[in-house]
Amino acid sequence: MTNGQHPTDLPSADYFTPVPPPRPTTLADTDEHPRYVIHIPIHARDLTAAIEMAHTIAVTLADFRTYLRGLDYPETTVTIEGDQEQHHRVICNLQRPDGTRCEQLNAHEAPCAR
Repeated sequence: MTNGQHPTDLPSADYFTPVPPPRPTTLADTDEHPRYVIHIPIHARDLTAAIEMAHTIAVTLADFRTYLRGLDYPETTVTIEGDQEQHHRVICNLQRPDGTRCEQLNAHEAPCAR
């Protein structure tokens, strides 16, 4: 921090102006360049808690998808630490009759909804 500022002395989030939406295509979006996946470990007490937490994080981040280029939140999965081969899907993501995708938990029993 400069000028002796402490993190609590920083301006609120309202102070910052949003970044303009990114260009629709980047080099990482082409077949000529590899795509990279960001893994952010967040630990949970069990698989159910991990799936519920991942769902909450994914749909919350979806509100910022204009600014988070490359966010593919419907593809969110959970793995057991040490077993990266078995992925548990978090979001249903089935296509609904109106063309939108279901954003409910993958194992939901109610009809698909947005």
